[in-house]
Amino acid sequence: MPILLKLSDDTTTETLQLPNPPLVISDLNNDVKNRTLNNALKVFIYPGADKLIIKHTWKYNRIDEYDVIRGFRQRQRSTGKFPKLSITGLNDDVVNLPVNIEMGDKNIIDNCETTENVSVTFEGA
Repeated sequence: MPILLKLSDDTTTETLQLPNPPLVISDLNNDVKNRTLNNALKVFIYPGADKLIIKHTWKYNRIDEYDVIRGFRQRQRSTGKFPKLSITGLNDDVVNLPVNIEMGDKNIIDNCETTENVSVTFEGA
């Protein structure tokens, strides 16, 4: 089953197929760790403060696919509203997660503006 990535905001909804793994999904907890003077460790856990971080590097993608993701990132920056990300085709699907999008370098490799090794990070907002 293919892995499908769907991005949506107030303007549009787009679906992209992830042609090649890996898709890296990690949890970031925002626990506060405090070491006391007697070297005891205290951990303060804040329920609901964990973040989901999803990273993917497109080995190759067409300029129109690149522009779709970049468009969501630009609208996020101009409107201050986070797009929603859904990923299907996994054992544990992601559904309508508000995300902050960060993109890596745009490496153009031919006259058709095919891009290579574009990394994108979706961080739960």
